[in-house]
Amino acid sequence: MELWDAYTAKVEKTGETLIRGQQIPNGLFHLVAEAIIQAQDGSVLFMKRDSHKPIYPNYYEASAGGSVLKDETSLTAIKREI
Repeated sequence: MELWDAYTAKVEKTGETLIRGQQIPNGLFHLVAEAIIQAQDGSVLFMKRDSHKPIYPNYYEASAGGSVLKDETSLTAIKREI
């Protein structure tokens, strides 16, 4: 079960916990962290999405990331994702 901290639109924690797959109440949000990886020469890493992904299978994307888990920082989340 994936748990997320709930946030207001002003990115303030509410103290509530959200569960992935359950409807998020109006006015609450969860954080997502994304990163674009750029080499020193200016080139950008592109990754091909898995063929089994339900949305845009086999497409290329420039960002890596995902949901920030409960009690996790954005930086910790992006390190976990990449």
